[in-house]
Amino acid sequence: MNARTHQAYGQQSLTFVDRAGVWLSQRAILRHLPDRPNLKVLELGCGFRAAQLVALEDRLKHGVGVDFQIAPELRAREKLTFYEGAIEETLPKLAGQSFDAILLISVLEHLVDPLLVI
Repeated sequence: MNARTHQAYGQQSLTFVDRAGVWLSQRAILRHLPDRPNLKVLELGCGFRAAQLVALEDRLKHGVGVDFQIAPELRAREKLTFYEGAIEETLPKLAGQSFDAILLISVLEHLVDPLLVI
């Protein structure tokens, strides 16, 4: 395993192409989610700055993000909860919870056992 294996997306820096991809993803997500302020959303592989969850915050009742590392300043956001660690190890902690939407953007190809997560 290389040193980047356990880094969250965006932990170092994002290229112009990365930022454009995040913006395009946000547009698609906002277009397909109901426009109401009480959504419960889980994002697996949310990235260091949890850009998608932050963009959805005005529609959230509660958002949960999972990634290897989370920017410390995000922990102060009332509507958001974060788990640091591998998705496969975190999923059992979420058992019994329900969500209106689960986001898994460009993550499956990085998992050791993607079928476990699906």
